[in-house]
Amino acid sequence: MTRGINQVGPRSLLAPIAALASCAFLWVALLTFNVGDWPSPDQFPHNHPSANACGLVGAWASYRLLHLLGDGAYPLVLFLTLAAVFRLVRGQIGSVWERVFGLGLVVACTSASVHLMFAGGPRSLPVGHGGLVGFALGDLLNHNFSRAGTIIVLVSSWIVGLIFTTQGWVLKLPAVFGRAAQASAEAISVVRQLTRVATLREALPAGGAVLVNSPPTPEPRALARADLPPSSRRGSRSARDAAEEAESDSIPARADDESVDRPVPI
Repeated sequence: MTRGINQVGPRSLLAPIAALASCAFLWVALLTFNVGDWPSPDQFPHNHPSANACGLVGAWASYRLLHLLGDGAYPLVLFLTLAAVFRLVRGQIGSVWERVFGLGLVVACTSASVHLMFAGGPRSLPVGHGGLVGFALGDLLNHNFSRAGTIIVLVSSWIVGLIFTTQGWVLKLPAVFGRAAQASAEAISVVRQLTRVATLREALPAGGAVLVNSPPTPEPRALARADLPPSSRRGSRSARDAAEEAESDSIPARADDESVDRPVPI
């Protein structure tokens, strides 16, 4: 059993590793493409040695891709690279033909869009930035659907192709962006709190601490009856009752003194 696994493992990894190496080669060749390299007919004599970082082979491969697909070659190599990485990590890729169909839509719509939006320049091929596919498809759509219809067809086809290529992963992007925005908001709030704490620490004196939002010290004043404890309240109540009784005792005495019979003048 172990011998079978050891024999199958390297063979299953051989194809994705070769595909990943080929994609890396194509990336370097495309990014260092030069119009004056062989086999481009735009310049003669050709650059010698080749200006492409991958030599004559890289110049030939990049020229064929850009002449046929234009800038649509970049998403093609991008998704091929991702497919090689997923095949290397996961071991398999599901729904291959659906992904191939979606990738074809993405590449064709990219080539047509680039051909319609950007004109050719001195650093581009005579067919333009969209290649042969972009030139043919862009002129066909523009002739039959005009500008507004062409935009609608290209955008909708590009979205459908992206959904087929990624197998619905593109529909999860809004949720991912929402979680990223929430995480960034939480990070900003934490940074603000840390900045506030650092500001308060800088405001502290060297030998002590500062009370923030401490209530003012009340001035000394006579305690109200409501502020007294229950025992003090009973004591004050008994003293007041004794004073009232003494006052009531003195009032009748005065009344008796005033009510003494006096001689009435004749």
